[in-house]
Amino acid sequence: MTTRSQTRREILKVTAALTATASVGAVIRHAAAQGGAAQSRQIDAVLRRATEAKEVPGVVALAANDKGVIYEGAFGTRDLAKGPAMTLDTSSGSPR
Repeated sequence: MTTRSQTRREILKVTAALTATASVGAVIRHAAAQGGAAQSRQIDAVLRRATEAKEVPGVVALAANDKGVIYEGAFGTRDLAKGPAMTLDTSSGSPR
């Protein structure tokens, strides 16, 4: 079995994606805790910016508490090369 070393560029891209994901997660937690339409728009804006800046190709987010779903949104594409849009039912598996 041959192993392949990651290039510095690949490592930086993964690090940037993880950092963007962590930042988005923090905004979602903060806004969802406050509730309301204004906070949902704030979450939407952060997720949309992340996909438009190509920090992540696509994201589906859901926040819930003991009372039920308090936020859900989908932005970006499932596959950058082919471009089908993310939807609320997009899974983490390969696009079909």
